[in-house]
Amino acid sequence: MLDFILSDTSLYLKAILSLLTSFSLCLIFGNKFIRFIKSVATMGQPIQLEAHKEKIGTPTAGGILIIVATFISSLLFANLTNPFILTILLAPLCFGIIGFIDDFYKMKRKALPNYENQYGLSAKKRLLGEFLVAAIAIFAISVSTPDAARTIINIPFLSSLSFNAWWFYYPFAAIVIVGSANAVNITDGMDGLATKTSMTSVLTFIVLMLLSANMFTSQAHNLSFVENSGELIVFASALFGSLLGFLFFNAKPASIFMGDVGSLYLGSIFGIFAVMLKIEMLYGIFGFLFVAELGSSFFQTMYFKYTRKKTGQGKRLFKMAPLHHHFEMMNIPETKVVERFFIVSIILSIIALTSLFVRI
Repeated sequence: MLDFILSDTSLYLKAILSLLTSFSLCLIFGNKFIRFIKSVATMGQPIQLEAHKEKIGTPTAGGILIIVATFISSLLFANLTNPFILTILLAPLCFGIIGFIDDFYKMKRKALPNYENQYGLSAKKRLLGEFLVAAIAIFAISVSTPDAARTIINIPFLSSLSFNAWWFYYPFAAIVIVGSANAVNITDGMDGLATKTSMTSVLTFIVLMLLSANMFTSQAHNLSFVENSGELIVFASALFGSLLGFLFFNAKPASIFMGDVGSLYLGSIFGIFAVMLKIEMLYGIFGFLFVAELGSSFFQTMYFKYTRKKTGQGKRLFKMAPLHHHFEMMNIPETKVVERFFIVSIILSIIALTSLFVRI
């Protein structure tokens, strides 16, 4: 839209305007959106911990605000003829819709406030929908990627090391996207936690986009040169502005939670970014906090089932999963857990960016 007025040389200007627009939209309409959600929802997000009982009734599905602000800002300032922009606009939106359906059931049904009785979508239905959307996104990305680079995987810290995964790349890419979506979803369990850690990831992606979009800087830092990927900076800036505006309402004490609609949307964006830029392994470094959160829930479940089968009584690896609740059960205040996780996310991003300069 407004991209036709701004020249291609104004990429940075478009990014700044995109950020400011999405941020402003969240601030202006945030309170109105919260009142609307409260008026249509019979209940808020189900709460797992006794210590969080004061949060019962807090509205969820706040991710709709993030999606709308990001979408409008991107429509205004991004080049809509860019195939990467079309993919990153539409595919995560489908993940958000899956999350919205999940949130809808949680808000409208009289679910008990515990983990086993949230009455959302079944895991099988969710995963089926997510992998279907991921497959379509990977196909769209492949069409816009040169043949020689489509199935390449780059290894961080190892100089000029990359390998061709051939057809194994496609299920790998699908796992990256779906895994990322669910990892951020699992992380969204404390006021501001998923929002703050996601903001760190977005900034890291923006730096990598700047380098990958230029043939000389990408080669100098052993990144894949991804033609036309620079336009993704406009979208990423809009997303950062939306998160910054949403944090105004999501910081403790949260007035609204992003819900599955927001966390699945965010996580799928990160996974798709990683596939687009061919930095799946690098994303594993600066997104390791999300991986640890998802892994803690997975291994907790597997270990509990294994020990129950062996001994008749299930045992736990952690006091509670996911990982942020484990630390909270150790009597560490919620705000301190959030800030420490935020600090860890910054350190992980620094390590990932260091890999661009320090190579074996």
